[in-house]
Order: sequence, then structure tokens, then C-alpha cells
Amino acid sequence: MAINKTASLVARGKTKGEEASVGEVAEAENQPVNVTRIALLMQDMGYRGKLVHGDDWCWVESATNGNKFSIYAYSADLADPNSQARSIQFDGGWGGLSSYDARRFLMVCNRFNHAWRYAKATVVSDNDRYSLSVKLDHYCPNGLTDEVFFAVADMYVQLIEDMTKRTVAAEGDALNVLVERHNEAVGIMWGAESDPEQALDIYLANARSGYGGSMNSLGDLYEHGAEVGQSALAAAYFFARAAERGQPSAYYGLARILSEAVVDEAISVEAAKYALLASRDLPEGQSKCRAEMLRDELMRKLGSEDQKTAINLAENWMPLIFEGGPLENGPIHDNVHSPPSSVLN
Repeated sequence: MAINKTASLVARGKTKGEEASVGEVAEAENQPVNVTRIALLMQDMGYRGKLVHGDDWCWVESATNGNKFSIYAYSADLADPNSQARSIQFDGGWGGLSSYDARRFLMVCNRFNHAWRYAKATVVSDNDRYSLSVKLDHYCPNGLTDEVFFAVADMYVQLIEDMTKRTVAAEGDALNVLVERHNEAVGIMWGAESDPEQALDIYLANARSGYGGSMNSLGDLYEHGAEVGQSALAAAYFFARAAERGQPSAYYGLARILSEAVVDEAISVEAAKYALLASRDLPEGQSKCRAEMLRDELMRKLGSEDQKTAINLAENWMPLIFEGGPLENGPIHDNVHSPPSSVLN
């Protein structure tokens, strides 16, 4: 990919009027490229530049606006961070896609690839798990200058930002359709002219499309045996999938199911974790009050170390997908008196 050095300076905060700087860059000598240098250059740009060592590979991890990406240096010795590379690759994206998301994002990738002919966006499948990858390669057998690297890195950040906008727009359009279908199913299930079979079909179709609200409703139905055979296992499955999408009601449902399961230490801590999340994220009302009561009951049963573990797990919990947008709630320990044992015992 040819790099316009004037553009690279503008991207780095320079102005077109700084012609002397452009000339200096044009005359700058190339330097060898390796993983160690890439990590330092990313840090110079103000990004995270973490050098990571694998069994037979090393690379740099970085991020922009919360989107993680990696930078690989293709050299004769991939495990040596100081081995000179002939090319580098920026690679990032998003995981946790449903098969429905994957099919929908194929069109997003096609449009992205048409707009950015020197980059590549793909949907990747691995044992029924899907992710979206955005890659940018740069060929540099003779090394490169700092400013050329800065320009390539800036370009990749621009690519990630563009793909983020495209996926958010696609998510918003699709989510609106799923919400409308879910609300229709609720009316069909519980309305005056109830048709549970039709409502279940919509819930299941929505769940297959990745909508957490319908997954949560299925969890409720299986937990209580309403219109379906009662199954704690099926309820836990749907609650867990909905919890991955940031559904507060699913946190509460999963806490209920786990609290009634065969008790061991790990399950008790997990139940407390979800009760903590539910008591934080549910809106004010009866469900929130019940979640707080369950939280207190479960925390009382834990020892002080397990209480700390449950709180730590809850505070570091991150859904795969935020269907309702970013959470604005405070940390878990703001809603549980600290130390918890002093209040919950």
C-alpha cells in the first residue's frame, strides 16, 4: 500500500503547511521492523503496545476506543521479537456473533471491502462460533520509517472506527426488528386471544437470531413450566445466553436456578455473582427487591473469601453484547455494603 507522507503527517497532527517536515520524512532512512519496535512505536502514538509471547509466535496487542487488535510481524523467526519482518499485519474485530449475526454481517463486510480496497473484512467460523475480522497488511521488506508506520497504524484505527459505525448501524436496524417481533410474541402469549404455540415459535426464532429478550422469556417459561415442559436445565441454558447479552432479568433468573441446584462452592459463588448483577441492574420494582433479598440470602451463606470472589466476578463481568447500550450503573460494591460480611452476616 502506498502511503502519502503528507497525509500521514496530517493524521499525526501536522499541517500541510509544514513542508519542511514532509521533506525530512521523505529523506528519512528506513529502519528494520520487528515486534519490539512495533510495541514501542504504538506506545509513542499514545496507544497500548503490549508485547505478547506465545509458544512459537510473538505479537503486539493494542486497542482503540475499547476495540482490541493485534499486530503481527512476519519474519524468518516468528518467536523472536527482534527478528526483522518482511511484512506486518493489523488484525482485530468482534467475537460472540450468532449465526444470524454472521449472515447479516457478510453484507456489512462486502460493503466495507468495496469502500476500503486495501483492507479486508471477513466473517470467520470456528466450531459454530462466529467472529468478524478486519485486517490490514503492509509489505516492508526493506524496513520503514517511523512516520510511515504511524500512517499505516492511523489508517487501521480509521478502518476499525468505520467498521464499528457500520456494525452499530446494522445492529440497530436488526435489533429494532427483533424487539418488535418479541413484543408481538408477548401479546400473543398473554393477550386475550392467546396462541402460545405461535408465540413460542417467535421466541425461538428470535433466540436463534441472537435476541436476549426472547432468550430470557424462554428461560422464564421453562423455569415455571408455562406452556412448555418444566426444565431447570433448559431454563438455565436460555438465562445464561440472555445474560451474555446483558439482560438484567436473566441475571436474576440464573441466580434463582443456580441457588436451587446441587450446592457446591463454585455454584454458590456463581449464583451470588448473578444475584449481585441483578440487584444492581434491574429497574426499581418488585423484581429488584426480590433480587436484593436473594443476593443477601446467598451472600450470607458464603464465607468472607467467597463473598469477595463473588463481588470481584460481578464487578468484572462483561456481556458479549450490550443490547440496551452501555451500562451506566456504578460498581457492584456501591450497592453492597463494604465489607459485605459486616452487613450480610
